[in-house]
Amino acid sequence: MATYGDRLTRDCFRLSVGNQLEADDLFQDTWETALKRFAKLREADDQYRWLYSTAFNFVRRSWYRQRIQRRYLAVNSTELPDLPAPVQHDGTFAIDINSYLRRLKPHDREVLLLTVWEELTDAEIVERLGIKENAVRTRRHRAMRKLKDLLMRDGYTEFSHCLAFDETETSNA
Repeated sequence: MATYGDRLTRDCFRLSVGNQLEADDLFQDTWETALKRFAKLREADDQYRWLYSTAFNFVRRSWYRQRIQRRYLAVNSTELPDLPAPVQHDGTFAIDINSYLRRLKPHDREVLLLTVWEELTDAEIVERLGIKENAVRTRRHRAMRKLKDLLMRDGYTEFSHCLAFDETETSNA
């Protein structure tokens, strides 16, 4: 824990899209699994990748459960309440981007956050996640397209130009 604790704490916070309570739970669940399967952790070539994958699997399962719950609510409720749009101090509407990020598939959201938030290059993301470079580009493109569609569907058309993403920025960085 001394070796990877701080790094895993930051990654859990990012994986939970900035929700500190979810990040704490994710961190604890990951370490609990690591302690239960200590032999596998010790045998892993890259111990941090093993921990990170474990945390990511918890996020993916949580996302899947939420998706099932949303389907159940959509089928079994007459109408979901309208939530008020967040308002900034100057009276203008603000976008709660975390609520939109949570609607993305976890593996797509992860690549997007690693690119935008941590400003990692494609090569660094490949190394971190253990996937191919084409998968990085595909997931990022899919996440950006979905995010743009969600924003435009909710009437945030003025932000659509902000979501144009230049693929050459990260692949050659």
